Amino acid sequence: MPNFTQYCTLEQVKTYGAIADTDSNDDTYINKIITAVQNGIDAFCNWSFHDETRTNEERSGADVKIDNDGYMQIRVDKCPVYAVSSVAYRFHPAQSWASVESTLVETFPTPSSVPHPRADSNLILCYVNMRAHRNDRVRVKVTYSGGFATTDPPGALNLLATRLTWWRYKQRAAAFDKIAMPEIGQVIIPSALPPDLRRDLELWKRVA
Repeated sequence: MPNFTQYCTLEQVKTYGAIADTDSNDDTYINKIITAVQNGIDAFCNWSFHDETRTNEERSGADVKIDNDGYMQIRVDKCPVYAVSSVAYRFHPAQSWASVESTLVETFPTPSSVPHPRADSNLILCYVNMRAHRNDRVRVKVTYSGGFATTDPPGALNLLATRLTWWRYKQRAAAFDKIAMPEIGQVIIPSALPPDLRRDLELWKRVA
């Protein structure tokens, strides 16, 4: 079976809100909210959780650093990282890319016993001695797979997305300027978000 692409489904939202399966009046509207909520979760948390392979994703600046041991730490957008196919780096655009041997690359997959991402869930560590370049600006390109490679999203993420979608659906009658979460376009988590939902959302936020 293919891996999940949505954090929650129309059927799950309707079940949560006790909407009859035969009532399809708002199905299109709810599906738009599901998409907006998923984009909003990714934007707020600063990473995304569905399974995906990124090819030659380039990282630089604060996402790449040389640690005190002289090893290169790379932060990527997918969480958790579970496989890396290639890593290459260079210090100047005129330079050729230098490849890192696969045996020198380590990732830190989130254990199934941990319900939320950890600080190292999007970390790729390269055991290449780069101590002499600690003050240099380095750019990397990395091909890797990340996200939860499962047919269903993690239970806590699924429930969070379902509850957020239902909450947003129930806000239709509220003043728009108090919601600031349009169904299409830029997504903003509104300040009026209930405290318990915001607390659960914070658990999925990128912490490093």
